[in-house]
Amino acid sequence: MRCLLDKVTARHIMEGMLKLVEERSVTVAESLALDFYRRTNFNNITLFILPQTYNLLNRLNHLSRYAVIIRHFLAATQVPYPARYFKRWTRRLKEYGFTKEDAEVLALATFGTTSNGDILGMHILATSDQPMINQWRTCHRDIQKRLLHMQQNLKAPYCHVIFTHC
Repeated sequence: MRCLLDKVTARHIMEGMLKLVEERSVTVAESLALDFYRRTNFNNITLFILPQTYNLLNRLNHLSRYAVIIRHFLAATQVPYPARYFKRWTRRLKEYGFTKEDAEVLALATFGTTSNGDILGMHILATSDQPMINQWRTCHRDIQKRLLHMQQNLKAPYCHVIFTHC
């Protein structure tokens, strides 16, 4: 099972871990994100973070306050990269009213792969972005139909992409 963490979820996990190490109280959002993060270890879920999140964490990695937590988090996650049809799917998702950034996250969850191409797509997108969730709930049946129609014209392995759930 593969799960893509959006940038807000990843940030909540990182901030929550830092606060726990510093013995500060965590917010409800951080607590929920940390609980999800812990559960993934027990449920055989592979976590992925956005390339932008990875790049930001690498830039912060030199700060001693964050270094241990960042290294731990990066060791527990992987980074997906856009595969073929990512741009096309992003354009189509924008037609459903998603922002460019949200459409790209959803498209990466659908047409994302690793640097060696051993996977295609995610099973779950973990997000607390309420506008994206609301838009997803409103349009997910139509989006699923559109993806199924698109898949009919794609060659393997792209015709077998996973319909990601938020």
